[in-house]
Amino acid sequence: MILRRSTIAALLSVSVLAVLLYLIGSGYSVSAEGEEPLRLPGSDVIEYDHSDSFAIQDPVRSIDQGERVGDACKFTTRLERAFGEPAKVARTLAVDFTTCEKLVEKGTLTPEDLETIIEHDATESSPAQGLNPGRTDTETVGSSGLLSSNINTAKFRTTWEDPPNLDVNWVESMVKWRNDTENDVVVYDSGKCSWYWLWITGWTDEGGSCWWSYEDSNQWLVMVDTIHDFDNTSFPCPDGLGLGFGAATNYDPNRVGGSLYGSWGTSTTTATGDCAYLLDSRDVLY
Repeated sequence: MILRRSTIAALLSVSVLAVLLYLIGSGYSVSAEGEEPLRLPGSDVIEYDHSDSFAIQDPVRSIDQGERVGDACKFTTRLERAFGEPAKVARTLAVDFTTCEKLVEKGTLTPEDLETIIEHDATESSPAQGLNPGRTDTETVGSSGLLSSNINTAKFRTTWEDPPNLDVNWVESMVKWRNDTENDVVVYDSGKCSWYWLWITGWTDEGGSCWWSYEDSNQWLVMVDTIHDFDNTSFPCPDGLGLGFGAATNYDPNRVGGSLYGSWGTSTTTATGDCAYLLDSRDVLY
C-alpha cells in the first residue's frame, strides 16, 4: 500500500500526540522548546537589572505573594541547604507593589561568586555582635549525650541594593551548633549578628536586636534572629512629575537555623518611603 505524504504527515501527528498524552499521563512535564522564562505579569511591574551581576547556577523562578503593610509590601523568603551543598541564593527580579507580588530567582552559587558577594567595599560597618554562649553540652543534652566533635556553622545574609547595584545595607545572622545524633537533638554552641550600611550615601543605622533560641522544646532546631532598621532621608528618586526623597529598610527578622541535616534561613523584610521601589533584595545562605 502506498501512502500519500499528507496521509503520512497526519499519521505522524497522531502518533506524536499519542506519545505526548502518554508522557503527560505518566507524570512527565512537557514544555515547548525555547519557552520564555517565568515573568511577573501586569502593567505596574518594576523590573531590576542584574545583567552585570553574578550568574545563579540551576536557577528556578517563582512568584511569591507578599503582605500589604500600609503603603509597603512585606516579603518572606526561605532557603534551605543540606550539609555539603553549595551556597544557596535568592534575588528579586521584579515586584508589583499594587498586588504585593514578587518574582524571585533561586539557585546555587559558585565559590568564586560567593566570595565576591560576601565581600563589600564598606567604609563603615558594625563589628559582629556576639551572643552569650548557650548552656553547656552536659546541661543541654544530659550526661548520656554523645556529641559530634565537629561544629557546624551557618550564615544567612539579607541585602538591599540600589539601582547602581550598590549594597546599601545588609544584615547577617550566624549560628554554630553540634549534632547529638544519639538523642536526635542539636546543641547550641555560639552565634552572632552583624550588619552594614552605606553611610556615605546617607544611610543611617537605626538599631536593632539579636538573640538565639531553640525553635521548640524538642531541641531539633537552633536559630539566631536579627531585627534591624536603616533609614535614608536624603535618598532621591523620580516621584511622578517631581522628585521624591527617602527610603527605609526593615529586617524583622533575619533568621538562620541549624538542624541535624543542614541549615536554613528566612528573611522577612520591607522597604518603605518614596524611593522604596528602586531597591531590590538578595538572600544568601552559606
